[in-house]
Amino acid sequence: MRLSGLVAALALLSSGCVVWKSELVAKENELSACRKDAADMKASLSARIAALEKAEADLTAKLAAATALAEKESMELSAAGKENAQLAGEKGNLTASMRKLQGQLAELVREEQAERDRAALFQKLMNQLKSMIDAGKLQVEIRNGKMVVKLPDNVLFDPGQTRIKSAGKDAIEQLTGVLAAIPNRNFQVAGYTDDTPIRTARFPSNWYLSTARAVEVVNLMIRDGMPPQRLSAAGYGQYDPVAANDTVEGKAQNRRIEVTVQPNLDELPKFEQGIPQASR
Repeated sequence: MRLSGLVAALALLSSGCVVWKSELVAKENELSACRKDAADMKASLSARIAALEKAEADLTAKLAAATALAEKESMELSAAGKENAQLAGEKGNLTASMRKLQGQLAELVREEQAERDRAALFQKLMNQLKSMIDAGKLQVEIRNGKMVVKLPDNVLFDPGQTRIKSAGKDAIEQLTGVLAAIPNRNFQVAGYTDDTPIRTARFPSNWYLSTARAVEVVNLMIRDGMPPQRLSAAGYGQYDPVAANDTVEGKAQNRRIEVTVQPNLDELPKFEQGIPQASR
């Protein structure tokens, strides 16, 4: 009896080690993928800044050429002692072109600085949240031009629930401390689910569940010191997946909470007579 009990205990211990090792390998793979994503995003931002610098140089050269031409026209008109209608019209057109180029150059300089600011903020977030990223509690990425902090739902919630777990509360507290220190920024907290239907009295659909989870996170962030006017909550249900829902892994990626760093008004495209300027 004692021998059989010892064998059973060894078998149970061996099984536990295998499971632990499998989870460790999975966490190491997630960490490696997160670091690769961060490196890719940093490279993308660097390439964008380089492109903006080249465009700025091109516009500066065009402006210099237009200025030189305008000065030449003015000298010729002055020497001739008169301005005929054709030359006056050409001068007016040239002046208008110069003003347009100056406006484009100013907008390009503003856009370039905004890109630099976003790159600096992204790197700062990566550095400040490094320990949480390494622990697999969250990821930081840039999606659709916005900085996004993504927290998997298994860190925050049990299946089908909105009550935040103890580990999730710790993660939200740490994240709130970092985000609240960023000046002049607002944040949107959004909930997402996989495509598995939910139909309960409290949650008739995934819309209700995802929105309720986002509101719970917002309330916790406010309790942890985030001014409420800097927050908003949204629920997307299963309708904005980041992976296919045909695998267990894909469903797990889609069940998440995202905290998006909202852009400031001066980072948005300028409008002229109600029509947005063409992107560069």
